[in-house]
Amino acid sequence: MKYAITVLLMVLSIAGQQTAQTPLTEDVAQKAYEMRMAGNASGARTLLEKALSKNPDNAPGQYELARTLIYIGTGEMTQLEETIAKALAAIRKARKLDPENPAYALVAGRIVFFQAYMALHGREPDAKKKLAKACKVFEEVLALKSDFHEVMLYLVEIYGVLPEAMGGDKVKAEEYAEKLEKLEKLDPVFGAKARIILRRDKENHVDYWKKFLAEHKDHPDALIELGRAYLFDEKAEEGARLFEKVVKIDPGRSWLLLDLGRYHVMTAMSGEEKGDAALSRAEKVLRKYLDTKPIVPLHAFTLGLLARIRRGLKDNEGYKTLTEQARKLDPHYSKAMGTPSLLMFVPPGEIPRHHRYLFRPL
Repeated sequence: MKYAITVLLMVLSIAGQQTAQTPLTEDVAQKAYEMRMAGNASGARTLLEKALSKNPDNAPGQYELARTLIYIGTGEMTQLEETIAKALAAIRKARKLDPENPAYALVAGRIVFFQAYMALHGREPDAKKKLAKACKVFEEVLALKSDFHEVMLYLVEIYGVLPEAMGGDKVKAEEYAEKLEKLEKLDPVFGAKARIILRRDKENHVDYWKKFLAEHKDHPDALIELGRAYLFDEKAEEGARLFEKVVKIDPGRSWLLLDLGRYHVMTAMSGEEKGDAALSRAEKVLRKYLDTKPIVPLHAFTLGLLARIRRGLKDNEGYKTLTEQARKLDPHYSKAMGTPSLLMFVPPGEIPRHHRYLFRPL
Protein backbone atom coordinates (compact mmCIF):
# COMPACT_ATOMS: atom_id res chain seq x y z
CA MET A 1 0.00 0.00 0.00
CA LYS A 2 2.83 2.37 0.91
CA TYR A 3 4.49 1.56 -2.44
CA ALA A 4 1.27 2.41 -4.27
CA ILE A 5 0.94 5.72 -2.47
CA THR A 6 4.57 6.55 -3.21
CA VAL A 7 4.06 5.79 -6.91
CA LEU A 8 0.87 7.86 -6.94
CA LEU A 9 2.66 10.80 -5.34
CA MET A 10 5.45 10.53 -7.91
CA VAL A 11 2.93 10.50 -10.75
CA LEU A 12 1.09 13.48 -9.31
CA SER A 13 4.38 15.31 -8.87
CA ILE A 14 5.38 14.68 -12.49
CA ALA A 15 1.91 15.65 -13.66
CA GLY A 16 2.13 18.82 -11.60
CA GLN A 17 5.46 19.66 -13.20
CA GLN A 18 4.01 19.06 -16.66
CA THR A 19 1.00 21.26 -15.88
CA ALA A 20 3.26 24.01 -14.61
CA GLN A 21 5.37 23.77 -17.75
CA THR A 22 2.50 23.57 -20.22
CA PRO A 23 2.32 27.35 -20.74
CA LEU A 24 6.11 27.44 -21.05
CA THR A 25 6.39 25.49 -24.29
CA GLU A 26 6.76 27.00 -27.73
CA ASP A 27 2.97 27.50 -27.72
CA VAL A 28 3.41 30.43 -25.35
CA ALA A 29 5.98 31.99 -27.68
CA GLN A 30 3.51 31.55 -30.53
CA LYS A 31 0.66 33.06 -28.52
CA ALA A 32 2.81 36.03 -27.51
CA TYR A 33 3.86 36.49 -31.13
CA GLU A 34 0.22 36.50 -32.24
CA MET A 35 -0.65 39.06 -29.56
CA ARG A 36 2.16 41.34 -30.71
CA MET A 37 1.14 40.96 -34.32
CA ALA A 38 -2.40 41.95 -33.32
CA GLY A 39 -1.14 45.17 -31.74
CA ASN A 40 -0.83 44.03 -28.13
CA ALA A 41 2.92 43.99 -27.48
CA SER A 42 2.48 44.90 -23.81
CA GLY A 43 0.17 41.92 -23.30
CA ALA A 44 2.70 39.69 -25.07
CA ARG A 45 5.45 40.94 -22.77
CA THR A 46 3.34 40.29 -19.66
CA LEU A 47 2.47 36.79 -20.84
CA LEU A 48 6.10 35.91 -21.54
CA GLU A 49 7.53 37.42 -18.37
CA LYS A 50 4.94 35.60 -16.24
CA ALA A 51 5.68 32.28 -17.94
CA LEU A 52 9.43 32.73 -17.78
CA SER A 53 9.33 33.66 -14.11
CA LYS A 54 8.10 30.09 -13.51
CA ASN A 55 10.60 28.48 -15.82
CA PRO A 56 13.33 30.66 -17.32
CA ASP A 57 14.76 27.65 -19.18
CA ASN A 58 12.39 28.02 -22.10
CA ALA A 59 14.38 29.02 -25.18
CA PRO A 60 11.46 29.93 -27.51
CA GLY A 61 9.98 32.08 -24.75
CA GLN A 62 13.27 33.93 -24.19
CA TYR A 63 13.63 34.44 -27.93
CA GLU A 64 10.15 35.86 -28.29
CA LEU A 65 10.63 38.04 -25.22
CA ALA A 66 13.76 39.51 -26.84
CA ARG A 67 11.85 40.34 -30.04
CA THR A 68 8.94 41.77 -28.07
CA LEU A 69 11.26 44.00 -26.05
CA ILE A 70 12.95 45.24 -29.23
CA TYR A 71 9.56 46.11 -30.68
CA ILE A 72 8.42 47.89 -27.53
CA GLY A 73 11.72 49.77 -27.39
CA THR A 74 11.24 51.31 -30.83
CA GLY A 75 7.76 52.41 -29.73
CA GLU A 76 9.12 54.10 -26.59
CA MET A 77 12.28 55.78 -27.80
CA THR A 78 13.09 57.40 -24.44
CA GLN A 79 13.52 53.92 -22.94
CA LEU A 80 15.14 52.34 -25.97
CA GLU A 81 18.63 51.80 -24.55
CA GLU A 82 17.33 50.13 -21.38
CA THR A 83 14.83 47.96 -23.25
CA ILE A 84 17.41 46.82 -25.79
CA ALA A 85 19.74 45.80 -22.95
CA LYS A 86 16.95 43.62 -21.53
CA ALA A 87 16.32 42.15 -24.98
CA LEU A 88 19.99 41.23 -25.28
CA ALA A 89 19.88 39.50 -21.89
CA ALA A 90 16.85 37.47 -23.02
CA ILE A 91 18.35 36.39 -26.35
CA ARG A 92 21.58 35.41 -24.63
CA LYS A 93 19.56 33.09 -22.38
CA ALA A 94 17.83 31.64 -25.44
CA ARG A 95 21.19 30.98 -27.09
CA LYS A 96 22.59 29.36 -23.96
CA LEU A 97 19.58 27.05 -23.84
CA ASP A 98 19.65 26.27 -27.57
CA PRO A 99 23.11 27.13 -28.92
CA GLU A 100 22.47 25.42 -32.28
CA ASN A 101 19.59 27.69 -33.29
CA PRO A 102 20.69 30.14 -36.03
CA ALA A 103 17.57 32.32 -35.58
CA TYR A 104 18.55 33.05 -31.99
CA ALA A 105 22.12 33.85 -33.00
CA LEU A 106 20.87 36.13 -35.79
CA VAL A 107 18.68 38.19 -33.47
CA ALA A 108 21.56 38.43 -31.00
CA GLY A 109 23.79 39.70 -33.79
CA ARG A 110 21.28 42.31 -34.86
CA ILE A 111 20.91 43.59 -31.28
CA VAL A 112 24.68 43.78 -30.74
CA PHE A 113 25.08 45.51 -34.10
CA PHE A 114 22.36 48.03 -33.18
CA GLN A 115 24.26 48.91 -30.00
CA ALA A 116 27.45 49.25 -32.04
CA TYR A 117 25.70 51.42 -34.62
CA MET A 118 24.44 53.78 -31.91
CA ALA A 119 27.93 53.93 -30.42
CA LEU A 120 29.35 54.70 -33.86
CA HIS A 121 26.95 57.58 -34.42
CA GLY A 122 27.54 58.85 -30.90
CA ARG A 123 31.29 58.78 -31.51
CA GLU A 124 31.71 56.63 -28.40
CA PRO A 125 35.28 55.47 -27.75
CA ASP A 126 34.29 51.79 -27.61
CA ALA A 127 32.39 51.79 -30.93
CA LYS A 128 35.07 49.74 -32.69
CA LYS A 129 35.03 47.16 -29.90
CA LYS A 130 31.24 46.87 -30.14
CA LEU A 131 31.39 46.45 -33.91
CA ALA A 132 33.93 43.66 -33.45
CA LYS A 133 31.48 41.93 -31.08
CA ALA A 134 28.72 42.23 -33.67
CA CYS A 135 30.94 40.68 -36.34
CA LYS A 136 31.83 37.86 -33.95
CA VAL A 137 28.16 37.03 -33.38
CA PHE A 138 27.40 37.15 -37.12
CA GLU A 139 30.31 34.77 -37.68
CA GLU A 140 28.78 32.48 -35.06
CA VAL A 141 25.56 32.48 -37.08
CA LEU A 142 27.52 31.29 -40.11
CA ALA A 143 29.12 28.54 -38.05
CA LEU A 144 25.58 27.23 -37.52
CA LYS A 145 24.33 27.87 -41.06
CA SER A 146 27.14 28.28 -43.56
CA ASP A 147 24.92 29.35 -46.49
CA PHE A 148 23.21 32.21 -44.64
CA HIS A 149 23.55 34.76 -47.47
CA GLU A 150 22.07 37.66 -45.54
CA VAL A 151 24.54 37.34 -42.68
CA MET A 152 27.52 37.02 -45.03
CA LEU A 153 26.39 40.23 -46.70
CA TYR A 154 26.21 41.97 -43.31
CA LEU A 155 29.88 41.11 -42.83
CA VAL A 156 30.81 42.30 -46.32
CA GLU A 157 29.10 45.60 -45.54
CA ILE A 158 30.66 46.11 -42.10
CA TYR A 159 34.17 45.10 -43.15
CA GLY A 160 33.94 46.72 -46.58
CA VAL A 161 32.27 50.06 -45.79
CA LEU A 162 33.85 51.07 -42.49
CA PRO A 163 37.37 52.52 -42.36
CA GLU A 164 40.04 50.39 -40.72
CA ALA A 165 40.07 52.67 -37.69
CA MET A 166 36.46 51.72 -37.00
CA GLY A 167 36.83 48.00 -37.65
CA GLY A 168 36.83 47.81 -41.42
CA ASP A 169 38.86 45.02 -42.99
CA LYS A 170 39.03 44.91 -46.79
CA VAL A 171 40.63 41.45 -46.80
CA LYS A 172 37.80 39.92 -44.77
CA ALA A 173 35.19 41.77 -46.86
CA GLU A 174 36.71 40.29 -50.00
CA GLU A 175 36.73 36.80 -48.48
CA TYR A 176 33.02 36.92 -47.69
CA ALA A 177 32.23 38.44 -51.08
CA GLU A 178 34.01 35.51 -52.74
CA LYS A 179 32.04 33.04 -50.63
CA LEU A 180 28.79 34.67 -51.74
CA GLU A 181 29.84 34.52 -55.38
CA LYS A 182 30.53 30.80 -55.00
CA LEU A 183 26.92 30.38 -53.85
CA GLU A 184 25.70 31.89 -57.13
CA LYS A 185 23.65 28.80 -58.00
CA LEU A 186 21.54 29.36 -54.89
CA ASP A 187 21.08 33.08 -55.43
CA PRO A 188 23.27 35.15 -57.78
CA VAL A 189 22.03 38.50 -56.45
CA PHE A 190 23.86 38.23 -53.13
CA GLY A 191 27.23 37.90 -54.81
CA ALA A 192 26.37 40.89 -56.99
CA LYS A 193 25.33 42.90 -53.92
CA ALA A 194 28.62 42.06 -52.23
CA ARG A 195 30.64 43.09 -55.26
CA ILE A 196 28.91 46.48 -55.66
CA ILE A 197 29.41 47.19 -51.95
CA LEU A 198 33.14 46.82 -52.48
CA ARG A 199 33.05 48.88 -55.69
CA ARG A 200 30.56 51.46 -54.41
CA ASP A 201 32.78 54.46 -55.21
CA LYS A 202 34.14 53.09 -58.49
CA GLU A 203 31.07 52.00 -60.41
CA ASN A 204 27.76 53.51 -61.48
CA HIS A 205 25.14 51.51 -59.60
CA VAL A 206 22.41 51.98 -62.22
CA ASP A 207 24.67 50.66 -64.99
CA TYR A 208 25.86 47.83 -62.76
CA TRP A 209 22.35 46.50 -62.07
CA LYS A 210 21.21 47.02 -65.65
CA LYS A 211 24.08 44.82 -66.78
CA PHE A 212 23.18 42.21 -64.18
CA LEU A 213 19.54 42.19 -65.30
CA ALA A 214 20.62 41.69 -68.89
CA GLU A 215 21.94 38.31 -67.75
CA HIS A 216 19.24 37.58 -65.15
CA LYS A 217 16.07 38.96 -66.72
CA ASP A 218 13.45 40.28 -64.30
CA HIS A 219 15.12 38.83 -61.21
CA PRO A 220 12.98 40.55 -58.53
CA ASP A 221 15.83 41.26 -56.09
CA ALA A 222 17.90 42.79 -58.89
CA LEU A 223 14.94 44.91 -59.97
CA ILE A 224 14.73 46.17 -56.40
CA GLU A 225 18.43 47.01 -56.40
CA LEU A 226 18.10 48.88 -59.69
CA GLY A 227 15.10 50.73 -58.26
CA ARG A 228 17.13 51.73 -55.22
CA ALA A 229 19.99 52.84 -57.45
CA TYR A 230 17.59 55.11 -59.34
CA LEU A 231 16.24 56.56 -56.09
CA PHE A 232 19.74 57.33 -54.79
CA ASP A 233 20.45 58.89 -58.19
CA GLU A 234 17.40 61.16 -57.61
CA LYS A 235 15.44 59.51 -60.42
CA ALA A 236 12.32 58.89 -58.39
CA GLU A 237 9.98 58.02 -61.26
CA GLU A 238 12.24 55.26 -62.58
CA GLY A 239 12.74 53.86 -59.09
CA ALA A 240 9.01 53.95 -58.34
CA ARG A 241 8.22 52.19 -61.61
CA LEU A 242 10.53 49.30 -60.75
CA PHE A 243 9.28 48.97 -57.17
CA GLU A 244 5.70 48.84 -58.43
CA LYS A 245 6.69 46.26 -61.05
CA VAL A 246 8.13 43.99 -58.36
CA VAL A 247 5.03 44.35 -56.18
CA LYS A 248 2.89 43.41 -59.16
CA ILE A 249 5.04 40.31 -59.74
CA ASP A 250 5.10 39.44 -56.04
CA PRO A 251 2.44 41.12 -53.82
CA GLY A 252 4.34 39.77 -50.82
CA ARG A 253 6.88 42.52 -51.41
CA SER A 254 4.37 45.32 -50.92
CA TRP A 255 6.71 46.71 -48.24
CA LEU A 256 8.55 48.31 -51.18
CA LEU A 257 5.73 50.86 -51.35
CA LEU A 258 6.42 51.70 -47.72
CA ASP A 259 10.09 52.20 -48.58
CA LEU A 260 9.11 54.41 -51.50
CA GLY A 261 6.89 56.53 -49.28
CA ARG A 262 9.72 56.91 -46.78
CA TYR A 263 12.03 57.95 -49.61
CA HIS A 264 9.72 60.84 -50.48
CA VAL A 265 9.50 61.85 -46.81
CA MET A 266 13.31 61.85 -46.54
CA THR A 267 13.49 63.88 -49.75
CA ALA A 268 11.19 66.49 -48.22
CA MET A 269 13.28 66.56 -45.04
CA SER A 270 16.50 67.04 -47.02
CA GLY A 271 15.18 70.25 -48.54
CA GLU A 272 16.42 69.24 -51.98
CA GLU A 273 13.09 70.12 -53.57
CA LYS A 274 9.80 71.71 -52.60
CA GLY A 275 8.85 69.92 -49.41
CA ASP A 276 5.08 69.98 -49.84
CA ALA A 277 5.28 68.25 -53.23
CA ALA A 278 7.48 65.46 -51.87
CA LEU A 279 5.20 65.00 -48.85
CA SER A 280 2.14 64.79 -51.09
CA ARG A 281 3.84 62.09 -53.17
CA ALA A 282 4.75 60.23 -49.98
CA GLU A 283 1.16 60.38 -48.77
CA LYS A 284 -0.16 59.01 -52.06
CA VAL A 285 2.26 56.07 -52.05
CA LEU A 286 1.66 55.26 -48.38
CA ARG A 287 -2.11 55.26 -48.91
CA LYS A 288 -1.53 52.80 -51.73
CA TYR A 289 0.53 50.67 -49.38
CA LEU A 290 -2.30 50.63 -46.83
CA ASP A 291 -4.59 49.32 -49.57
CA THR A 292 -2.48 46.14 -49.58
CA LYS A 293 -3.68 45.49 -46.00
CA PRO A 294 -0.30 45.17 -44.26
CA ILE A 295 0.16 43.46 -40.89
CA VAL A 296 -0.95 45.50 -37.87
CA PRO A 297 2.54 46.69 -36.74
CA LEU A 298 3.36 48.02 -40.22
CA HIS A 299 -0.15 49.43 -40.68
CA ALA A 300 0.21 51.41 -37.46
CA PHE A 301 3.74 52.50 -38.39
CA THR A 302 2.44 53.77 -41.74
CA LEU A 303 -0.35 55.71 -40.05
CA GLY A 304 2.33 57.28 -37.87
CA LEU A 305 4.27 58.30 -40.99
CA LEU A 306 1.11 59.75 -42.51
CA ALA A 307 0.58 61.73 -39.31
CA ARG A 308 4.07 63.22 -39.67
CA ILE A 309 3.27 64.13 -43.25
CA ARG A 310 0.07 65.90 -42.18
CA ARG A 311 2.03 67.82 -39.57
CA GLY A 312 4.59 68.75 -42.22
CA LEU A 313 1.74 70.05 -44.38
CA LYS A 314 0.52 72.16 -41.42
CA ASP A 315 -2.60 70.04 -40.95
CA ASN A 316 -2.67 69.70 -37.16
CA GLU A 317 -6.12 68.10 -37.06
CA GLY A 318 -5.06 65.48 -39.57
CA TYR A 319 -1.93 64.86 -37.53
CA LYS A 320 -3.92 64.31 -34.34
CA THR A 321 -6.46 62.05 -36.03
CA LEU A 322 -3.87 59.81 -37.67
CA THR A 323 -1.74 59.63 -34.53
CA GLU A 324 -4.76 58.52 -32.54
CA GLN A 325 -5.62 55.90 -35.15
CA ALA A 326 -2.07 54.54 -35.03
CA ARG A 327 -2.06 54.38 -31.22
CA LYS A 328 -5.45 52.69 -31.15
CA LEU A 329 -4.30 50.06 -33.61
CA ASP A 330 -0.96 49.43 -31.88
CA PRO A 331 0.10 51.55 -28.87
CA HIS A 332 3.71 50.41 -29.31
CA TYR A 333 4.07 51.08 -33.02
CA SER A 334 7.59 52.09 -33.98
CA LYS A 335 8.37 55.81 -33.69
CA ALA A 336 11.69 55.39 -35.50
CA MET A 337 12.07 56.78 -39.00
CA GLY A 338 13.36 53.52 -40.41
CA THR A 339 10.95 50.75 -41.32
CA PRO A 340 10.74 48.08 -38.58
CA SER A 341 12.83 45.06 -39.50
CA LEU A 342 10.78 42.33 -41.12
CA LEU A 343 12.86 39.86 -39.09
CA MET A 344 10.63 40.87 -36.17
CA PHE A 345 7.52 39.51 -37.84
CA VAL A 346 8.61 35.99 -38.80
CA PRO A 347 6.75 33.38 -36.71
CA PRO A 348 8.75 31.74 -33.91
CA GLY A 349 10.26 28.48 -35.04
CA GLU A 350 11.17 29.87 -38.47
CA ILE A 351 14.56 31.23 -39.49
CA PRO A 352 14.17 34.90 -40.49
CA ARG A 353 15.41 35.41 -44.07
CA HIS A 354 15.16 39.03 -45.15
CA HIS A 355 18.05 41.31 -46.04
CA ARG A 356 18.26 45.04 -45.52
CA TYR A 357 21.47 47.03 -45.72
CA LEU A 358 22.95 48.01 -42.37
CA PHE A 359 24.26 51.43 -43.39
CA ARG A 360 21.69 52.53 -46.00
CA PRO A 361 18.27 54.12 -45.39
CA LEU A 362 16.48 51.91 -47.97
